[in-house]
Amino acid sequence: MAAVEPRLSCIYRRERVPEAGLAAEVRDAEENRRVRRFDDLNSAIEFAEDIVISRYADPGVAVKSIEVDDHPLMTALSAEHRTGLLGRLLIRHYEHGDQLVRVNQEPQGLFLILSGMVDMGIAVPGALDPRRHHLSTFTVGTTFGGVYALARQPYEIDAHAVGPVRAAVLEMTALDQLSEREPDLMLSLLRALVSREFSNLNWIAKSLATPE
Repeated sequence: MAAVEPRLSCIYRRERVPEAGLAAEVRDAEENRRVRRFDDLNSAIEFAEDIVISRYADPGVAVKSIEVDDHPLMTALSAEHRTGLLGRLLIRHYEHGDQLVRVNQEPQGLFLILSGMVDMGIAVPGALDPRRHHLSTFTVGTTFGGVYALARQPYEIDAHAVGPVRAAVLEMTALDQLSEREPDLMLSLLRALVSREFSNLNWIAKSLATPE
């Protein structure tokens, strides 16, 4: 199967918004340039995300599902290291609303999203606005949980499935085994993770710097 291009793997279209409706909203915002008001920060962020997606995503970029071998993190590894990692990944299925991770939970490992969307958010008890705030959405071909797994720190965020989700998970036990028994594979995995994050940040920076 064809590999998913890493830079575009984080691009998605919100399934809850009809394409015609999104297109109309985008035209309305770009043509009229009027000031918009939103009920909360989450709504403003989601609208801005849709604008960016519409402006920069190539036609047909959305991918609904991939196999583990086609995940960009896997394709960045050598054939030998891919084989070594495949045997340690567990395939998990989540229904809509299921929590993948929760606040204050010990790290669960590295999550490779194979299908569906995962919403990450945060709620701060005692804050002026104690509601849960959307931080980011992880889609097909993306990875999350690496920082918490490597730092061995409890989650400060939560993540739940938006619709059905399928993910390959490298659990903490497997990460520990890689560090102890296969340091070369662990080093390759770390390099692939850092490279993906750098590529995503570089793409975001170039998008922001591109003149209209």
